[in-house]
Amino acid sequence: MIRSVGMTMTPTPSDQHFRKCVVRLVARLSATESIAQRRKERINRITQGLIDHTLIVWTDEFDRTAMQGNRGGKELKFIGRDHNPGAFTIFLAGAGVKPGFSFGATDDLGYQAVIDPVSVHDLHATMLHLLGFDHLRLTYPFSGANQRLSNITKPGSRVVTEILT
Repeated sequence: MIRSVGMTMTPTPSDQHFRKCVVRLVARLSATESIAQRRKERINRITQGLIDHTLIVWTDEFDRTAMQGNRGGKELKFIGRDHNPGAFTIFLAGAGVKPGFSFGATDDLGYQAVIDPVSVHDLHATMLHLLGFDHLRLTYPFSGANQRLSNITKPGSRVVTEILT
């Protein structure tokens, strides 16, 4: 990235001096652009294909409801939108994820996943698969019992193959 190209010109009525300054400025710009172009080409060579081996995951903790939250039919003391564990958005890219499409949908209010819902455990299973792990075999001990990210107590977690290339 070219941050700046500077040059000092002494005010003079001489056209010759002005032409020399312009020639020097053009030479500097050409050299700087050449360096920038070489740097860009080098970065492209280094990063070419990197997205094929990198899993990008973007999400938040929960989505927010479209309406003011209330629980049990009682208006809340503080006005605001409530968390929504029934549906949320996540962005996956690279590492074998199908590019340029969306998967699943919510109801008209965005309150509940109604088309192709994916559980957190299915998401974990899919991410582990993309990273090269078998989600059924990757377990860890916790409080005296084996645990796994794709939920050992509720069988049925799956790799969401519909989003894979």
